[in-house]
Amino acid sequence: MTIGKRIVAARKQREMSQAELAAKVGLTGASLSVYENDGLKGGPDRETLIRISKALGDSSLLSAYCDNCSIRGEIFIRKFPTLNNIETNPMVIASKVMQELQEGIEALKPLQSRMMTKDFASCPDYQQVLELTLIQIIGTARSLEILKEQYMVQQILSPEKLREIIRRQQEICEIHGHHKPGKEA
Repeated sequence: MTIGKRIVAARKQREMSQAELAAKVGLTGASLSVYENDGLKGGPDRETLIRISKALGDSSLLSAYCDNCSIRGEIFIRKFPTLNNIETNPMVIASKVMQELQEGIEALKPLQSRMMTKDFASCPDYQQVLELTLIQIIGTARSLEILKEQYMVQQILSPEKLREIIRRQQEICEIHGHHKPGKEA
């Protein structure tokens, strides 16, 4: 899907008129129309696209722009070839997340056994085990972020639906007595 079509879809999903969005980002209706109809090669300039993305509350516009950026493909990926293996297929990413979660559980077991001792911080290898565990947990968190971002980029998940899911997850945590938000003074 082109950037223009993505802008149109995001705008319509938010039930915003072209005139409303144009006014919100400081454009004329005619300029926004050109962007939405892909009338400008390469789409809007970066700053304009950032303003549109913020006005629509949809960061997937920026991700899609980056995915299609010729500079990224020609320079960034070549300069950092190890980053080139980031998969965008949600099924492949989900499989990686499952693997990372399993590895995370295994990584937590040695840390848990050390923390069950009275003075766990004084165990000779505690710091090393803690660091290795955190490396694995952070890898898992990153995999989950990549999966979530690809769901949004590929429009499998909208920003509104994600916010609703996060709200529902917070409610479940509160029902179970976990992660209650702090009270404001």
